[in-house]
Amino acid sequence: MKPSVNQCGFSIGGHYNSTLGRDFATLEACKANGITYSAYSPLGGLTGIDILHDPDVVRIAAKYAKVRKRRRESPLGVGS
Repeated sequence: MKPSVNQCGFSIGGHYNSTLGRDFATLEACKANGITYSAYSPLGGLTGIDILHDPDVVRIAAKYAKVRKRRRESPLGVGS
């Protein structure tokens, strides 16, 4: 039975881990086989990637006059 969705962590700064399916090869394989690729943690999640201060993101935000959103902390100390 073919899966309909493959959900993997895939973020702006963290999409080069082929062992976890977090890479472009996995994304392309899903497309080729008609499987929806669903990414979680697109802004890095708990990876430690500081995407909101990444120079490319800051430059693009300035170009389109957007403001970086601050992450709020949950009672458990996890950003959301």
